[in-house]
Parts: sequence; structure tokens; C-alpha cells
Amino acid sequence: MLGHTVFKLFSVTAAMRKSFTRKQLYDLVWSESMKTAAARYGVSDVAFAKMCKRGGIPIPFRGYWAKVQAGKKVSKTPLPARELGMAEIIQTGSNNYWQRYNTPDNLINAELPPPPEFEEPINDVKDRVEKLIGKVTIPKTFDKAHRSIQKLLEDDEQRRLKQLGQRYPSSWDAPYFQSPFERRRLRLINALMIALMRSGFAVSMRGKNPAGFDVKIGGESVSVTFDSNGKSRNSYFPTSEANRPASDKLTVKISAYAAGEQVRLVWEDTSDEKVESHCQQIAVNIALAGELKYRAGELHHHNWLVGRKAQLIEEQRKRNVEEERLARERRIAAEKARVDRLLGEAEAFRQAADIRGYVEAVRNTVTNEVTTEEFEKWSEWALAQANRIDPLASKRFLENIDYEDSSSS
Repeated sequence: MLGHTVFKLFSVTAAMRKSFTRKQLYDLVWSESMKTAAARYGVSDVAFAKMCKRGGIPIPFRGYWAKVQAGKKVSKTPLPARELGMAEIIQTGSNNYWQRYNTPDNLINAELPPPPEFEEPINDVKDRVEKLIGKVTIPKTFDKAHRSIQKLLEDDEQRRLKQLGQRYPSSWDAPYFQSPFERRRLRLINALMIALMRSGFAVSMRGKNPAGFDVKIGGESVSVTFDSNGKSRNSYFPTSEANRPASDKLTVKISAYAAGEQVRLVWEDTSDEKVESHCQQIAVNIALAGELKYRAGELHHHNWLVGRKAQLIEEQRKRNVEEERLARERRIAAEKARVDRLLGEAEAFRQAADIRGYVEAVRNTVTNEVTTEEFEKWSEWALAQANRIDPLASKRFLENIDYEDSSSS
């Protein structure tokens, strides 16, 4: 457990209303019932309890609130320090890693915190881990093997017995761990798994014929591989080197994304010493790799939020520029349409005047060939056409006039 590691965070904002620091969540679940608190944030009390478990946050025991209501004296379980690799911020909903990279609501207007700071230097954390893990020894036998190792050995014995019963033994059924090298590798894996499990970390095997294992450091996963000269094995093919010597070169690799340069990640046999002489150091660095992976992840997430916010601001700026451009084009088009309409109305006015002048000219030159009745009928129709197209007569020039100031365009 980390003693006084402090992660400087901002308070929960409206943009991230369903995120809590461990202290905030601790204060919340000890101030009201789990069911009441969970309902306020739209999750079940079971989900809230899981959030507390993820953050290593103690919750009130059954009957706690009944005792409080009865006026009985009860005490709160103190909030322990954040453990290695454990998240300082706990969010409602799924704990899926990629969900952290869903853009928070209203991020563009949110006030982001400064980059996370970890007040406890990693060297101090290392001292704590060394005390936590203690001395790591490699048993010469598998009498007290880790249950995963024990299962591998039991399966291996079944393969050996099956092969003994075959008239023509198949290499497919050959034991995996019969060579001195494989036994050596298995003893080292077993010692590290037991040491890490004893220190409170969850360990798990990979496959039926593993060359390594995975460790859960808080919320982070760290893989450890035990390789030999680049040779790898899988679960489908047994070793064909039953007499492979234990002196073959062995390499131990810790795989932890963004663990940084503050931990050692690779050990190899040398002419002077074997990787077994670094057994405790390997275990310590596995745990440190998980903590550093967590810290790097928090810094990466912060930088992602900063970058994402900048991206959203830039996208909004481009949208504003585009909207202004479109609005300007609309104003220009509207002004052109108004001018075109004005010119059209002026032309219609001239045409109406021409028609009236023409009717008057005809009236003055009517001959005996045209009767008065015929002329009046034609004249009425012609003047009606003039009135129809004349914007003054129809008052059409007053329709849908938009006097928007287009000087800014």
C-alpha cells in the first residue's frame, strides 16, 4: 500500500459530474446510504459498491445507518492510501479503458486541471515495495507450488503416463516441463508468482504451456515473459528438447506500456550471474512498472484532454468562420436579389408607362375603320395589362421588403 502518495486533482465539475476522487467518493458513501447516493448519479447501489472496490474505498458495514438513526455511536473506517497502480479518479459506469477517451460533455467550456502531480518520488515508492515484497527465494522443489504451476505439473504428469502407455510414443504427448531448462524456468516463474501473490497482487497464467504470466497491479496489467534466445513456445507444441540443459541463456522481460525509464525491464543470464540472483529485484520492478504505467496513463489522459479541448476549440472556430462566410454570402445574395428586383420593377414601371402612352397615341389616331366600342374594349384590356405590371399601381414594391443593412458585407 502506498503511504502518502498524493494525486493533485480538480474538483468534480459539471462537465465531469460522474467522476470522483477517492476522497470525494469516500466522503459521499459515508455521508448517506449507498442506495441514496447511487440513485442521485443514475447508477445502482451495486455499481456504486463496485466503484468503491475499484478505488480501495471502505464502505459502511451492514446495519451502520440503522445504528446512526438510533443515535448509537459508530466510527468510520479510515480511507487507506492509494495502492500501487490504483486509480485516484473513479468514474461511474464501465471501467473500460477506452471509455476514458470518450469526450466529456461540454469539454470545450470546462476548466481543465493542471497536469497530475505525484508527490511521492518513485524511489520512495520503490523502498515501500521492497519492504512489502521482502526476500524472494526459489524453492528447489514444487512441493508448495502456486496452484497454476501445480496444475501445469499435474497435466504434465498425465502426458508422461499417457506416453508410457503407448507402444510408439508420440512426441505430441511428450511432457512440456521435463528438460532441466524447463524445470529451471518453471521454478523461477513459480517463485515470482508466489512472491507477488503474497504481496497482494493477482497473478494469472497464459495458456497451457506458458513462458510467462500476467500481474494485476491495482488497475494496471503487467506481463512478464521468460524467453530463451528468442525461442518462444505456445500451447500446441511440446518441447522436442527433453535434455535441454539448464545452462541455456534465459531472459526475463517486463512488458508495461509507458512504464518509463525509472524501472528495469530486462534481465539476462551472463557469464557471471543468472537471472535468479535478481529475483527480488524483478518482483519489485514488476510492481513499480504497474505504478509507473498508471502514472503515465494519467499524464497521457490529461494531455489527451488538453489536446481534445484544443481540437474542439479549433473545430468550433472553423465552424464559426464557415458560418460567417455563409452568412456573408447570404447577405450578398439577398442584396443582389433586392437590386435585381428593383431593376425589374423599374423596367416594369417603364413598360407600364409605355403601354399607357401607346394607348393614348392610338386614341389620338383612331380612324373610321375602328369603332369606338372596339377601341374602348381594346383600350380597357391594354390599360389593365399596364396596371398589372406597374409596381406602383399594384403596390408590389412594398411586398417582402428586407431593409437589412448590407454595408458589412
